[in-house]
Amino acid sequence: MNFYKDEQIFLIFIFNVFVEVDVGKQEYEELQDKLRELGLKIHDIQPDGNCLFKSIEHQLKYYSENGYNLPKYNYMELRRLIVDHLKSSQNEYESFLAVNNTSDSPSINYLTYCENMLKDGEWGSELEIIVLTKLLNCNIKIHNSYNTIEYNSPNNSGATLNISYHKHQYLLGEHYNSIIPI
Repeated sequence: MNFYKDEQIFLIFIFNVFVEVDVGKQEYEELQDKLRELGLKIHDIQPDGNCLFKSIEHQLKYYSENGYNLPKYNYMELRRLIVDHLKSSQNEYESFLAVNNTSDSPSINYLTYCENMLKDGEWGSELEIIVLTKLLNCNIKIHNSYNTIEYNSPNNSGATLNISYHKHQYLLGEHYNSIIPI
């Protein structure tokens, strides 16, 4: 009886792996088609937990090399810049953290969150995107297969950085890529 249950679990796992891969491929292709109509294409970023920061790093480098007055930061410098700002503006951003106080999952305090964000491979979130628009004085457009979300800098000026969000591209989770003109 245990063998049968273990076999069922294994088959469900295998099915989910293949379904997720197909969904990820379909999502990627739909986004490519959407971007092609806009004269844009995906520049793949390594899926190493730093993809949000590396996609912004790539955008800054790409646009500064193409005549825009943008600073150049590597992904770890972007992390440091964000964390320094978060720490100095705790009252402004603390409410962005969803603190879960259930017994099932531990809550995380603000400063712990900031320290974790300094770690190589720690996933970035919407909070980091919002902070980057302010610190870089630029807008950030996030394209996915079904819509586009734009985060504007506080004074709604500066360049617009384009990145893509993929919910299903990799089995390990969500992913960001950079987007450039064709």
